[in-house]
Parts: sequence; structure tokens; C-alpha cells
Amino acid sequence: MNPQQRVRSYPNVKARLHCSINGPGVSPREYTLDIWMKDSRFHVRDEAGRDVASILEDLAAPRGLGRPVRTIEEMMDLSRVHESRADRMTEIYADLSSEHGWVYRWQQPRWALPSQQLAPAAQQILIDTVDSRLQRIGQVTLLNRQCTEYRGAVDVAADGLDHKSEVTLVVCPPFVLLNHTCDALDRSWFMRREVTQLDEGVVIDDDVVPPS
Repeated sequence: MNPQQRVRSYPNVKARLHCSINGPGVSPREYTLDIWMKDSRFHVRDEAGRDVASILEDLAAPRGLGRPVRTIEEMMDLSRVHESRADRMTEIYADLSSEHGWVYRWQQPRWALPSQQLAPAAQQILIDTVDSRLQRIGQVTLLNRQCTEYRGAVDVAADGLDHKSEVTLVVCPPFVLLNHTCDALDRSWFMRREVTQLDEGVVIDDDVVPPS
């Protein structure tokens, strides 16, 4: 890492995030993640035991609807990943002040990946600025916090085509407590991420330091 690069400082927070994805041709998917943050470190636990590529690809999909499923093999893999099992969880640890993070997946040796590559898994509950294409709707209360709701339509180019997604955000800076994105022509095609628990000031070093 470039020593002059500014390292992000996270809020001290533990969050529980529920994610629902529904798309054409595949069964609905639901996942629960726990996220711990402290200083430059984070720890993410995916209770369904998804592989790290799937976790990151869902977040990076340009339309905000999760990664597209294109093959029969992918459909079969998704059908197997539903139940939360303590012996099959995927754990991600990283420190942005260092180059590498670590991935722990059931029955596999841990392996290293760049910390910046892993960061979106944790940072999906944070927001710096709201897309200017979204309009402020008003104040709402979520998790006993005063939040601001934003809505709007966003044009997105993907797979060589132009699409429109409708986005709803509920924001209590620096946190985004709800992100619901759906296809403008088919609202049953959506990805919804909602923080169901948010505890500040409770994370200790042991929560974000990877096991040796």
C-alpha cells in the first residue's frame, strides 16, 4: 500500500444485515450477514457460507440487482445456499492499513485477498454521498433512528443494453439502513438490503482480528 494513501477509519459498529434477491428464472435468495468495524479493520460473517466471489459480485453488479445468473450450474449452486449453518459460515477479515485480508470458509484453509478488494463486503452499510439522481422524500424512523428516505430512477447500461432501476434508500449518516433496488419494468426483480440491528461502540479488537 502506498504510504501516502489515506486509510479509511471505520465507525465502531456491529451490524446485522438481511439481504433478499429475487430475479427471473431463479428461486428467491435470502442471506444474513454480521458486520463488525473498528478503526481500519472489519470482519464480515456470511451465515449462508457463500463463496467470497459471490458475495462481492452481488454488490458489484451494475444494475444493483445482484449478479446475473446465466447457467444451469449457477442456478444449482444458488439452490444449495440457503440455510444458515454454524459449520459452513464464510468469514472475511481485513485491515485497510495492510495489503491483505483473509477469507475463512468451511473445510478449507484460509487464504489471502487484497484488503481493498474485500472492503465492499463491509462497506455496503456505509454511505458517503447520495446519488444526485435520487430525490429526498422525507424523514422516517428506522431502528429508532431519525433517517432520510430517498427515491429515484437510475439509468444503467449493462450487457450492451440500457436499463432503468428504481432505488429506495433510507440513510442515517454514515449508515445506509435500507437499500431496495428493483427493475423499473418488473418490480418483482429486486435486491433488498436492510440493516436489522445496529450497535455502536461495542466492537473490540478481538472481533476484527483474524484467527491465526
